[in-house]
Amino acid sequence: MTTFQEALDFVSTATEQEVRLLFDAGNRRAKTIRANQAAANAATLTVGSKVRTKGLKPKYLSGLPGTVTRVDGSKISIEVDESHQFETGRYSRNFTVPASALEAI
Repeated sequence: MTTFQEALDFVSTATEQEVRLLFDAGNRRAKTIRANQAAANAATLTVGSKVRTKGLKPKYLSGLPGTVTRVDGSKISIEVDESHQFETGRYSRNFTVPASALEAI
């Protein structure tokens, strides 16, 4: 099995074509990870579940704790905890995110 350091070393000497192939493979893997997380969240999170946002843009929306208010397939609506309301910026305390952008707490 190749270690992460070995992979980094390979990239430092790889051709442009090899780097593009690795980039495409990495994107496919990231998409699969997000899809698996979304499916797991859609199957296990219910109204009232405590969650934390992750990987959202703008960045200040990541890490906010909240409560699930609706599960609609690959989208989940949450209400951010009142103590973090000021951190939501132009967003209200209630918003909908991709199911992959949450983690149970």
